[in-house]
Amino acid sequence: MKILIIVHNDTGIGNIVMMTPALAALQQVQPQAEIFIAGNRACPELLSGMGIHYLENIPASMVFDHTFIANVPFSLLTAWLDPIMQATKGYMTAIHYDAVDIQHESLMHMKIPEIFGFRGTPPGPWCNVEDVSVPWPASQKAVVLADTSKQGAWQRKRWPYFKELAWVLAKRGYAIVLVGGRAEAEMFDASGWPAHFNLMGQLRLPQLAGVIKKAAFFVGNDSGPAHISGAVGTKTYVLFGSTSVVKNRPLGPCVQVISSPAHCAPCQFTPQWEECSKVVCMQELTPEMVLKAIFETPECTVSAPPRSVVSDAAASEQGLTRKDMLKKYYEGYEKHYLKTNNSRRIKEDSLYYDSIYASYLPVNKNGLALDCGSGSGMFLYFLQRHGFAKVYGVDLSPRLIALQKSALGITSLYEDALQHLRNSSASFELIAALDFLEHLTREEAFEFLSLAAQKITPSGRLFLQVPNVANPFNNRIQFGDFSHIVAYTERSLSSLAKICGFSHVHVASSFADNEEPASFEQLRAMYRVFGQCEPPEILSPNIVAICGHEPIVPFSARPTEE
Repeated sequence: MKILIIVHNDTGIGNIVMMTPALAALQQVQPQAEIFIAGNRACPELLSGMGIHYLENIPASMVFDHTFIANVPFSLLTAWLDPIMQATKGYMTAIHYDAVDIQHESLMHMKIPEIFGFRGTPPGPWCNVEDVSVPWPASQKAVVLADTSKQGAWQRKRWPYFKELAWVLAKRGYAIVLVGGRAEAEMFDASGWPAHFNLMGQLRLPQLAGVIKKAAFFVGNDSGPAHISGAVGTKTYVLFGSTSVVKNRPLGPCVQVISSPAHCAPCQFTPQWEECSKVVCMQELTPEMVLKAIFETPECTVSAPPRSVVSDAAASEQGLTRKDMLKKYYEGYEKHYLKTNNSRRIKEDSLYYDSIYASYLPVNKNGLALDCGSGSGMFLYFLQRHGFAKVYGVDLSPRLIALQKSALGITSLYEDALQHLRNSSASFELIAALDFLEHLTREEAFEFLSLAAQKITPSGRLFLQVPNVANPFNNRIQFGDFSHIVAYTERSLSSLAKICGFSHVHVASSFADNEEPASFEQLRAMYRVFGQCEPPEILSPNIVAICGHEPIVPFSARPTEE
């Protein structure tokens, strides 16, 4: 088995170190698999010795059983989405960090081995270490200091008092060792510093790990060297201000976090991050606070794994979260599709959509089309039949995504659809959410429709289909699925779509060619007699809604060009 993991070229050193527990767990659960990483050039230096293969580019001749896209912005992914799909014969999964439900970044990556059945405590972090000669005397203890950061907004992570800290530590007899990259070396001003060993810009990452491993302890801001220090087991003190400790805390056996006392810290993942004009969080973290944490805390504070990947039995005892419950529910529910659906059946069933949606398809078929909750791929195949070339789906079932690939040759993403829209910066000509919205809470449905309104093009369309509770016999559908949450009528669905940003909403029957049974007139009569009210216009078991920013005009009514 060949497994490909794609990481963002701009992924930081610390982000890669936080991925290593997932890579080790994947090796445990799939010991015969060849694991490849493509993207960031720091990967081969950091991961050498793990048995992970690095690809600077994806060869056209290579085929992978499964592909995982780790926190790559969708705007960057779209340019090479087609080659990835062609190279993947199994399912393709996008792993994104959830800025709403904040957890440690390593847990985001642990979703990869969990898909293959990993259970238990995540392994510890890994970093390739090179044995190096250090410049300080063997009889002297050394402290490594690092104040590194990327450019731009990440500069706020830097701490302004390293010089003052260095003087106190030097007076206590420690050798002062400064590490960092070329950018830090170019900015560094040595005036006013105590005697020190400046290694900034001189070390490859394995050599940096080797230097830190031989130090008595490490002090640094939230940055790559701090994650390396935690991984190699050196006593590590990490200074946090604006960034989230929950997400970014370095892993390792001896890590101590020292947080800013500022009332606004941390502000990462909040509006304050963008609005902050005067960064004071790191200024309010004084040298005295740092020294107290170093010399007045226990000899070593163990940094335990963020959490365990629990067994099914343990999860039952602890209580399942809603996400866990839905995952387990869908794992059972999908077995129905795998038993009854095949290529011929999927293609035949997709003909149903012709009489309902074909006349409302966008004119531009060169744009991107997304199916949320794509299941066995029937709607994706319908789109392909009608000339859409760039189609893909997102679904929470790896097995149904594999079915799409084997039966239809379509590659989709294993991901939560709402999370996918949150992370995507792409523009869509069509978004479909058929038999999907009723599975979301009211808050989630509002967010989903708002995001869809933002991300479709001016000429684009959103297709919705939900159970219609205005049909008095609809309980069979609405309550026939345990995971249905919210019930809709034509009025509630239309008004919600407009409130969320769609200028035009056309609501229709789910009957083929909009031809309802004659007996429905009797249902309307029952509404008038027994309900003492005017009956709804649509009484079909499901409601169809076509939403857009331009008037919704079917093909048969569109003017033809002369």
